Amino acid sequence: MPSRSKVVFFGTSALVSVILLATLSLAQFQNPLAAAKDAYKKARQQQQQQQQQQQQKPASQPQAGAAPGATPNPAPAADAAAPWTPPADGGPAPVALDPAKMPDVIGVRVGMTPQAALLALRKQYPADRYTEMKVDWWPEAKKPDYGYNITGTDPLATPDAYLSFTAPPNPQVVWKVARFTYHMHINHATLLTALREKYGKETIAFTDGGERLKEDRGIANLYWLFDEGGNRAPMPPAGKFPGSGSLQDCAGAPFFLNPQPIMPVELGQIYNNPGLPCGDFVWLHIHIDQGEIVERSFTEMVDVPLGRRTAQASAQWKHDRDEKARKEDLERSKSAKPVF
Repeated sequence: MPSRSKVVFFGTSALVSVILLATLSLAQFQNPLAAAKDAYKKARQQQQQQQQQQQQKPASQPQAGAAPGATPNPAPAADAAAPWTPPADGGPAPVALDPAKMPDVIGVRVGMTPQAALLALRKQYPADRYTEMKVDWWPEAKKPDYGYNITGTDPLATPDAYLSFTAPPNPQVVWKVARFTYHMHINHATLLTALREKYGKETIAFTDGGERLKEDRGIANLYWLFDEGGNRAPMPPAGKFPGSGSLQDCAGAPFFLNPQPIMPVELGQIYNNPGLPCGDFVWLHIHIDQGEIVERSFTEMVDVPLGRRTAQASAQWKHDRDEKARKEDLERSKSAKPVF
């Protein structure tokens, strides 16, 4: 098979583990009604908290329901060491997401339309298979896609990329992209230089074992944090991470465990510990071989605030739709004539 300059930097056993985890995650669609009800309760609670917080804010500040075209306040300059503060309501801060300002993974940016993202990927992988992933349980006649699998034409259908889309009823956009590379045969130091030229100095780096590094040799995992304006986000303080004291605490979040397509309709599909600041950033994570020569890499970019907002909106829409149907059914039952 011809050599490719694509895909992830996991060993074979790690890749199998990722695929198994991804397969397990597909069970999310087996009980969508329960998931939507739970998500709606969480969404209503957060909405009430937002309203209380907004009443205490000066009128000049943007509201949580700001129009998509609103201009956000200027963000700190890239790499600025500004103190990190979480959103007042514990949820994602309101912003105007502009895909053009976000970093890209081979031309794909979070916030892009599915059509634009697929066009970018077809330029990179013109001969690949593009498998459309349908949400069969969606309660409308028109079933949305929750993403795409982009795989090679080899018998194993080796993955090259995955796209994940946000949930309706809002227009669907890309909230997560994953990309794998193979047979690169690039010097470790050369690859690090190329990554930093494109994305800037990483926020933090670790070995495969999770050890934080002060030198480049041995780096296997690199993380960049951004806000939704495309600006570098400052590193949260160590006290926000009671486990490892670093971003490694977020490595167990569902949005990291499963690279395959997923359309979140409740918050548990995105992160499992709201007490950690894992859900407040756009994450760029790149894993590379730790040796002197890199053969494989894995890249994933995830807009967690976007996933959270759209999951909450979808759950509330589903609840409202079900409640309307229940009331209509109740009215019909009142006109039925019993026969004994």
